[in-house]
Amino acid sequence: MASRLHSLLDAWRRSRSEVIADELDVVSDGLAAEDRPRHPHELLTSPCTESELGALLAALPPVGHPLLPACLDRFWRQPVDPRLTTALQRLVLQSLPPSDDLPFWNRALALIAWVGDVRAADWLGALLGEVDGPALATRALVLRANELIVHLGRQPRPASRRCSTQLVVTAAPPSDPIAREVHADWLLERGDVRGELIILQRLDSPRVDQRRRTSELLRDYGRALLGRLSAALKPQGLRFDGGVVIAGQLSGYRALPSLVGADEWRTVEELDLRELLRRQPRGALLMEFLSHHTFGRLRVLRNFPVAELTNLSSWRQPLAVHQLHLCGWANPAHLQPLTHHRALPALQTLTLNGQPVVAEA
Repeated sequence: MASRLHSLLDAWRRSRSEVIADELDVVSDGLAAEDRPRHPHELLTSPCTESELGALLAALPPVGHPLLPACLDRFWRQPVDPRLTTALQRLVLQSLPPSDDLPFWNRALALIAWVGDVRAADWLGALLGEVDGPALATRALVLRANELIVHLGRQPRPASRRCSTQLVVTAAPPSDPIAREVHADWLLERGDVRGELIILQRLDSPRVDQRRRTSELLRDYGRALLGRLSAALKPQGLRFDGGVVIAGQLSGYRALPSLVGADEWRTVEELDLRELLRRQPRGALLMEFLSHHTFGRLRVLRNFPVAELTNLSSWRQPLAVHQLHLCGWANPAHLQPLTHHRALPALQTLTLNGQPVVAEA
């Protein structure tokens, strides 16, 4: 029976067939019935082979149990398996969680999205009318469940009239990577998709489906995750890591005055200034903007307008920039002092129009 299970799993991963998934459940239940009863603690400590997964899933504690979040988190690193969504359906049917039980719902929806079992869309759709709780929590859950139903290839179920089409996104997480991982659970509990993105982007070796899910989140919610920075950064060239933006391209001077010193810049490591090349400098605005302490992680400045160097003396404090790539017309010999300028003590690479500025021998 174990070899049959393995063959069915291989076939399902190639086809995502609902018929094969149903047969997998039958075979897995038969194996679980032959195995000894398991305790929830074994979900966290025992190896989890394909043939043992059914018995371990049968030992999942009920919704609300303190061990359930850790048990579900373990399966995020398992190969995709439709038995996971079947186990989640059984948990829901045992005791339908209220809509404000967001720790369970967010973990469940993330697992379902990764596995891609289309059967989950049907029972999720049927449950949308059953959940109950505070209006905000209900709205967030219905929106995310409907998004997942569409992702699985089904038609979304009608949402309540009070449901908004806006994504609920909380404030940006801490810039420190360790604090950000701790913050991910807090975000998940509040229905913020950034929590799922943080977890996905902190995986050492993400699977293909996890990389696909990361791309979907960035495609669908990237602008919303930028928060206030969406006014200053273009859609092109955005890079996120650990759920926060680390690289982007400025859209121009217009948005900068209102964003000088904004906390959201604390995670940015690279900025592209090519949009400023076609515009006249606006006094010392760019220097005031870049020299603020919120840019403590900024390491790379690309397409920096040479014309802006005239305001270099107005920088309020040294920048930690390692690479400065200049664009415009200038005598390279006049740029060599930048490698020793007090405003750029960490500068290691200096280029002009793509060519390195080499000090004279």
